[in-house]
Amino acid sequence: MTKKKVLLLSSALFLAFTVLYTNYLPHTFCLPGSHCAKLFGLLTIVTLISVSLFPLSIIIFFSNEKIFLIWRKFTFIYFIIYLLGIAISPSEGDAFFRVEKGTVAIFLVIVYTLISLTLIAYKSYQLRKK
Repeated sequence: MTKKKVLLLSSALFLAFTVLYTNYLPHTFCLPGSHCAKLFGLLTIVTLISVSLFPLSIIIFFSNEKIFLIWRKFTFIYFIIYLLGIAISPSEGDAFFRVEKGTVAIFLVIVYTLISLTLIAYKSYQLRKK
């Protein structure tokens, strides 16, 4: 199996897992407000990037191998930044400064998507130009 196929399959499974446990597992096993529910909430925030990763992996699947390798390296580095951003952000914001883990995660996913699309487009343009 090629690396692109592995990426596409794993991102599809990652998204399916995210959708499954976000919609079904917390309601089945956890009481609202319990530590279990908080853990599932944090897990949802961490795996939110899968919503962006799957469509991008479909685009990358049909792209050049060089673009795939550059994007894969960027994704690995960005995922570390994503986890650090979530780890250092507060769980709850105050009345004046509403920054919390969920808001930071959504912002970082949007930034990841925009940078990835720009990177893919720019590298595709560069390769076609040669």
